[in-house]
Amino acid sequence: MPLLASPAEAVPRSDSFIVVLKQSPGARSATDLARQYGGTITHRYEHVLSGYSATMTADQARRVAGDPSVASVVADGIVPMPRDRAVRHAKEDEVPWGLDRIDQANLPLDGSYNPAKDGRGVTVYVVDSGVREIPDQFGDRLKTGYNATGDSNGTTDCVGHGTGVASVAGSKDYGVAKAVDLVPVRVGGCGAATKDSTLIAAIDWITVDIVRPAVVNLSVGAPAGVTATGADSLVESTIKKSIANGVPWVIAAGNEAIDACKSPMARIPEVITVGATESKDAMWVKDPADPNDDGEPGSNYGKCVDIMAPGKDIEAPGLEEDAIYSWTGTSDAAPHVTGAAAMYLADHTDAPPAQVANALMRTSTKDVLTGLSGSPNRLLHVEGAD
Repeated sequence: MPLLASPAEAVPRSDSFIVVLKQSPGARSATDLARQYGGTITHRYEHVLSGYSATMTADQARRVAGDPSVASVVADGIVPMPRDRAVRHAKEDEVPWGLDRIDQANLPLDGSYNPAKDGRGVTVYVVDSGVREIPDQFGDRLKTGYNATGDSNGTTDCVGHGTGVASVAGSKDYGVAKAVDLVPVRVGGCGAATKDSTLIAAIDWITVDIVRPAVVNLSVGAPAGVTATGADSLVESTIKKSIANGVPWVIAAGNEAIDACKSPMARIPEVITVGATESKDAMWVKDPADPNDDGEPGSNYGKCVDIMAPGKDIEAPGLEEDAIYSWTGTSDAAPHVTGAAAMYLADHTDAPPAQVANALMRTSTKDVLTGLSGSPNRLLHVEGAD
């Protein structure tokens, strides 16, 4: 979906656009532009981007693009919500294998998870489908968040994905960092997709709301292997600005089993990009011989991946009460790393994002993984209690 540099350029078929305003004295406001050229404003951006998103016709978008106060107009992009495989089953008393794996250097698993830290005092922002309140798992650590979707459901999760992600990052029984505060930032509604404009609104809100020390988990992203749109590029630039503001971002590498460098957001050098492993220390890929495996192709890989973490059959709550799910995808690997980042930040409250990333790489378990297809041989490791 190309940039609209001038009214004369072709405009793709879309009814949602992102308008970027020039940073200059006397620049016109979103309200002024919408009043003159038409359209309904859906988001206003003030911090990581100066501009707004709006529903409008292609002709209205052309005319807005020609205004002297406008730097560019970009057709909004559709971002599919993750389709992580989730298998419902009864709750078990065993320690989830992903937690068990990251506090020891080598297999076999020892059946325990006993970290030295719990992330107390750190806030984890979960940019996803919302988070379901689960009192016995989150208690009062689940804080008021933000709904960027524009619907009336607040930050309530209506698909389960965000609840699973938040649970892996910081729930009592399934979480890496069991004392973090969790802030849901809802970008996915009850359907199968969100928009780039919605992601930018979430990033803009986080930049203002941020309670430090903090780390952001993003297990949502544009599909890899397709041509990046102008809107994708805007999302990437706003994430970079958030990181420059001192906030680490942990992002799932994606589930298409291709080079993560082809994945918008996951390819950003400043983020911590996470690939997924399975319980035998191999990179997760779909098993074509398993008729019950109806999930995604496998973890994205390559030099744009920074670290690997457990991501296949990860136990965590989801949409339904009194049920536990086995989640599979890089969406579920990323919050392991997010929880570990929170643990580090609890003791290094002023650490900039690069220092957090370097600490995770330095303490990772080296050279125990197989089938990496060019990904780094670094498995997430957290310090165990003495």
